[in-house]
Amino acid sequence: MNNAGSVSSIIIFILILLGGCSPEAGKKALNFFFDGVPGDELLEQTTSIDSIKKPDTTVQETELPNIEMTVYHIPYLEKDCSNCHDQNTMGRYILPQPKLCYQCHENFEERYKTVHGPVAGGYCTACHQPHYAQENLLKRSGQELCLNCHVPGESFNTTIHEGIEDTNCIECHNPHGGEDRLMFN
Repeated sequence: MNNAGSVSSIIIFILILLGGCSPEAGKKALNFFFDGVPGDELLEQTTSIDSIKKPDTTVQETELPNIEMTVYHIPYLEKDCSNCHDQNTMGRYILPQPKLCYQCHENFEERYKTVHGPVAGGYCTACHQPHYAQENLLKRSGQELCLNCHVPGESFNTTIHEGIEDTNCIECHNPHGGEDRLMFN
């Protein structure tokens, strides 16, 4: 074996040692050696990281997490993983978002003139957990949901927002879309 072959074999061995089998560890190893590795949001979209950490299809219902006010996504609750995941590709989604979600849920792009950025970009999981979470499978609640992306100063520095304090943004705005860019209900 020549020197180039030895070096590449050593690099591959190091990547395997550092990367292991989890996507998170593999991403860390790739980031160490290479620039331009996609961010976590792309990894989350293409590989269902949370499905690796959650119970598999052999787990009994009594072993599902008991979080207060938990809402379960029906396919997850029924252990119908193949409804969303391809079992032959280590659990990757069978379709990209939002096509995957639109198999069962309403296509908001057809309903609204203006669609919220994450919806238009096909990132349903920017706001929703695909397996279980609080009401409507939301990752966060109240203003925290919207302020995860929107800058408070820019969003609240208007006269219409004076005195709203902790009012939930979706009491006035539709989180999926609307007739104009303000997406009022």
